[in-house]
Amino acid sequence: MSKLPTYEEKPIPTRVPVTSFGEIIDPRLALTQCKIGFSFVVDTHKFRQRVIGYARRLGIEVRTAKNGTGRFDIWRI
Repeated sequence: MSKLPTYEEKPIPTRVPVTSFGEIIDPRLALTQCKIGFSFVVDTHKFRQRVIGYARRLGIEVRTAKNGTGRFDIWRI
């Protein structure tokens, strides 16, 4: 049986900040400051997933869609 890695040998994951048009945003702050019916944009699908996770934890309903530029719009409803 192969030797499994111990806790000390596992690499520490690096957290990439969420970006909107290349600028770093705080997803929690963006969700709470966004008024109902308005939206903001994130650059990638991975960032979209992270924002949805924040919204669930905060109890905020959101809808998302991919726009024509390949980015993702996130609407607060």
